[in-house]
Amino acid sequence: MRKRKGFTLVELLVVIGIIAVLVAILLPSLNKARQQSQLVQCASNMRQIVLATINYSLDNKNMMPPVRGDTGSPTFGVEWAASSYAFTWNPSFQSAAPDPGAGIGRLINTNYIKSTTFYYCPQWNPDMPTTGFNTVYNQAYIYNPHFAWRTDAAAGKSRLVPWWKKFSNYGKTKGGAIPASNWNPVQSGLVSATTTFDFGKFPRGLVMDNVDSTATSTHQVGGKRTFNVAYADGHVATVRTDNRFNRSTSKWTFFYDMVNNLEKMADGQPVNLAGSWQNIENNIPIDP
Repeated sequence: MRKRKGFTLVELLVVIGIIAVLVAILLPSLNKARQQSQLVQCASNMRQIVLATINYSLDNKNMMPPVRGDTGSPTFGVEWAASSYAFTWNPSFQSAAPDPGAGIGRLINTNYIKSTTFYYCPQWNPDMPTTGFNTVYNQAYIYNPHFAWRTDAAAGKSRLVPWWKKFSNYGKTKGGAIPASNWNPVQSGLVSATTTFDFGKFPRGLVMDNVDSTATSTHQVGGKRTFNVAYADGHVATVRTDNRFNRSTSKWTFFYDMVNNLEKMADGQPVNLAGSWQNIENNIPIDP
């Protein structure tokens, strides 16, 4: 009698079942490894941006790349562009008119960064359009995300400008409480101190994952919302928090809450996310 070769149906089903179990066991680990790889690539991107910023400042009298709209006028104020838009560069504007770029975009346009891929977090959504205001800036890194009010007594108004325009000064703050305000930037006139606020001595991030729209650019590693923050000395800190750390509304003041609290967490300082934690850290210094 000839011996039959091959599998029985039961044997085949057993093998398929074993493979399914192995896939179910390995898939979470593979997904976490992929997420961790993206986080590492993100940190590498940020280091390249910091190095490009250093090189730019060396060639430009210690100056940082400007925010959008700043052409060097002494009367410049960010005003309406007070959220993350002021820190980003939108490739779609290139088609409308020659644009020297702002922030990271200036580094790209002047070839201090050779590729636009350094502008985006590796976890950005490739299915979203790469042009248009409401898509591009939500997926890009935040660069130099700190403002200050500067008094222009002659004009009778205060101007909202980058806190630090020179690279060597970046992140340096005075000790103790100083005059501050959380006025809406679209308002005009002189800004008076509505409070005093201690901005602390913790390091300030030069580049960070987007905190304006946490849905598109933040990392999820092992179920934890995760952010990278890069500093002017080139090191990158990774901050793991939970899903309470987000902008619950589109208020511009909550953007500053996210920035300041993220930097505090990166420095190892406690941040209480319980209850209504937003709209607390949003103060902007006056003539610091």
